[in-house]
Amino acid sequence: MSRYVLRPATVDDAAALAYQRRAMFEAMGMIAPAEAPVLEDASRCYLERAMPAGVFSAWLVERNGEVVAGGGECRCGRSSRGPDTCAASPRA
Repeated sequence: MSRYVLRPATVDDAAALAYQRRAMFEAMGMIAPAEAPVLEDASRCYLERAMPAGVFSAWLVERNGEVVAGGGECRCGRSSRGPDTCAASPRA
């Protein structure tokens, strides 16, 4: 039987997290299809800066080595460890 595994996300997971964000907004009907790739790319770029700066943390759920779910939190504002990365946060 395959198990679900919860693990902390790393910056290497930015593309998977950005895809999840895109899929969430598409499923809610909150973004036009033409804007979805732009949101995904902006999200990936943001995550690649915010995660190492310590202002965004995320967790992923895997099954059989494949990401099936995830979630994250943004601790917005100025960080003593990096720039105000939330200022460039993607908007849906």
